[in-house]
Amino acid sequence: MSRIAPSDAQGAWYDRVRVGVVMLLATAVVLTFRDYGVTLDEGFHLSYGFHIIRFFGSGFTNLTALTYRIDYLYGGGFDASGMIFRAWTRAFLQPYEAIHLYGALLGVLGVAGTGRLTRLLAGPRAALLSVTMLATTSVYYGHMFNNPKDLPFAVGYVWGLYYLFRIFDAFPRLPRRLVLQASFALGMAMSVRIGGLLLLCYLGLLAFVFIGYYAWLTRDAEATYRTAKRTVVQALLVSGGAWFVMLAWWPWAMLDPIRRPLAALTRMSQFIDHRRYMPFAGEQVYNLDPPWDYLLHYFAFKLPEYVVVVFVAATFVGLGALVSGAYKSLGFRRCVQLGVLGIAIFFPPVYAVYKGSPLYDGLRHFLFIVPPIIVVVAMSADRLISEAQTRWGTAGWVAVVVVLAGLLGDQVATVARYHPHQYVYFNRFIGGLAGAHGQYSTDYYAASYKAAVQQLPQRLWDSEREKYLEGVYRIGGCVGEFRGLRNLPGNFIYKAPGDAPYDFDISFTRGDCHLKEAEHPEIYSVEVDGGPLTVVRDMRLISLPRERAARLRRLEQAEERRKEARKKAKKKRPKPRKKKPAKKTGGLQND
Repeated sequence: MSRIAPSDAQGAWYDRVRVGVVMLLATAVVLTFRDYGVTLDEGFHLSYGFHIIRFFGSGFTNLTALTYRIDYLYGGGFDASGMIFRAWTRAFLQPYEAIHLYGALLGVLGVAGTGRLTRLLAGPRAALLSVTMLATTSVYYGHMFNNPKDLPFAVGYVWGLYYLFRIFDAFPRLPRRLVLQASFALGMAMSVRIGGLLLLCYLGLLAFVFIGYYAWLTRDAEATYRTAKRTVVQALLVSGGAWFVMLAWWPWAMLDPIRRPLAALTRMSQFIDHRRYMPFAGEQVYNLDPPWDYLLHYFAFKLPEYVVVVFVAATFVGLGALVSGAYKSLGFRRCVQLGVLGIAIFFPPVYAVYKGSPLYDGLRHFLFIVPPIIVVVAMSADRLISEAQTRWGTAGWVAVVVVLAGLLGDQVATVARYHPHQYVYFNRFIGGLAGAHGQYSTDYYAASYKAAVQQLPQRLWDSEREKYLEGVYRIGGCVGEFRGLRNLPGNFIYKAPGDAPYDFDISFTRGDCHLKEAEHPEIYSVEVDGGPLTVVRDMRLISLPRERAARLRRLEQAEERRKEARKKAKKKRPKPRKKKPAKKTGGLQND
């Protein structure tokens, strides 16, 4: 072991480089956060955060946060703290810029937490690998800037796992500081999404396993009772502290601190407020009845290729170690931690498939398991380096490191190539974004609108300068006035419903919106890797008849696919149960 384990000096060097990678990532965030467009959900989250701040600022008399859209069923951990950050930075940042910067810095914190978790489980070299891998994973990097729900939850989830494993290492005597840190991490995760209650379930599992193992070791009933009592009390202290932190950001839940969070959990697990058809593997599927392999497709196609391959291999190796008993050489505590890590990765998606939970917008609702997956991949890569060094000496070690460096360099180039649309990334297994276009959901957030509208004034200045200086242009599209005009000068206005024909149509690809005006010529489009995201059309001109016919054929084919998907969904849909008389809920309905 002394030949392959890093020395203290090596470990310190790995730690310093890991901190350097995190700081480099933070620098990239600060330099580029203004490049990202406003997404469809961000305005609602800003408003919800504003209502939460007003709730507290009014002395609990302004109750709009208790009834705001469906958002009141979520805690406001990110939304309200984002509003505080916005207030601190209002002198030099616009509201959406502030939220983008805040979310991205929070994402950097998630990268740091992934490194801490990996170091706890596998040492400093694996930690350095995990930080570098996650920082160059496009699907995580892109969501850092404009996902106000799933990315913050992913950050809370990975830090929660880190502190749970720290707690397990410290059982049965937890330092007070560790109790406070774990309570804050778990509570903030739950304050973003109530699904963070899973972390408390993992805590209960760890406490139960520890007590059982202690009883088996000592075979002393009195000593086991004392240890179990202390362990349970400390686990309850962490749980209670986490619950308090969650409630501090959640006005609706404050009014009934036990029942309302549990009611929200039930409601969110069968979320039916968003009903839509979406592309999946070339077909249109109903989001309330997704195929069982929905998440498998997205994780296979949206994570880097090496991550998919190594994670699948590591899963089979882990199962083999479980069957053969080879895991016993790791020691009791580490085996339990790795087991819980596996549960934290596999249980949520498996349970969602089993329950038939609604799924849509790619893998974003399960973005929180990406950091733990990266932890497993980094640990596997670290083990591979050690094995290569043991078998082939320095040459083997160098060969593996060179391959890893090449893979990571390829992902750095991918992040740069997709900028600022990293969240739409698809890997080479499906042919990149070009291969995924029309087959899967791509720019479902409409984040590419900013890049599309920013090009229009310059093109008009170059092609029709006199008209541009004297005239006013009308624009239209699928997303609406706010995003359409946000990055345009004052001589652009948005067409109102029923207005006369407009000049330019700016539409993204979701729902084939970019095809609705296909008889008009395309001026340009925002594309990444050959896949279109937003298309700009000149409504003042008509394309050739064959283009119109092609457009109609595409729309007809899309409509046929939707009809077939509806028929399949109706066949699969269970018959409605007879409604029972409503019971009194004590105010658990909408306020």
